[in-house]
Amino acid sequence: MKKIVSAFIALTLVLSLCGIFAFAEAENVAAGKSYELNGLRDQYLDDDTKKLTNGDYAASSHYSEPQYVGLSLNSDFYSANGCASIIVDLGESVNVGKVVISLSNHCSAGIGAPSVINVSVSADKSTWSEAVELEYEDLTEAAVVKAIGVVNLTAQYVKYELIASEGNSWMFVDEVEVYNDGEAGEITPPAESEPVDESVPADESVPADESVPADESVPADESKPADESKPADESKPADSSETEETPEGGNTALWIGLGVVALVVIVAVIAVVAKKKK
Repeated sequence: MKKIVSAFIALTLVLSLCGIFAFAEAENVAAGKSYELNGLRDQYLDDDTKKLTNGDYAASSHYSEPQYVGLSLNSDFYSANGCASIIVDLGESVNVGKVVISLSNHCSAGIGAPSVINVSVSADKSTWSEAVELEYEDLTEAAVVKAIGVVNLTAQYVKYELIASEGNSWMFVDEVEVYNDGEAGEITPPAESEPVDESVPADESVPADESVPADESVPADESKPADESKPADESKPADSSETEETPEGGNTALWIGLGVVALVVIVAVIAVVAKKKK
């Protein structure tokens, strides 16, 4: 028994160490990589296109922090596409596991954390995977906040799409991260790329209501008027059929027979009791 317990403890330790090593090996493959920004406007620009991948986080949510890049709701790109975007080029095809974005949430200054952050990936910057929506760890006002999600697909390009929150025209980002952990998978186009409704419009190709109009081709009331040919209430009245099968005379005879049997049983019981007394 002791050997079994010792073996179990050893196995548990080995598995724990494997998990620790696997976590420790996860690398931010976006560090130092270049990216494309869509949605910039006038100011709060990124001069060297490395602010978002240099590992330098903003100290506060205030817009004066130099680490921030400002994406605007009023930019031409946002007006045309309904979002701003950041496309990171990882330089080679790797497994994209956990993805992270760090932002300012300072609504009193019109800088709000996006209401929606979607991440999709691509091997060629042409065909993109189905988007994964990131979730905030803690959406605190006047603070630097993080949104995280898991993709688990092999790709070279990672696209963050940001939709502004209500009442805020600016989205300030200070860092994006991409980790090569998790299990690699194949990119499949999103469902929207194969619209079933347009290729096989069921309502137009097989208009059931027009080709087989049940009310017009087989009018039940005219061709087979059930109420006139076979009126259920007159041809087979349920009450009359039951009285014919069990007439009142039959019921009376049955009750008389049961009474005779009961009388015979009573007489027999009295005779047995009288015999015991003697």
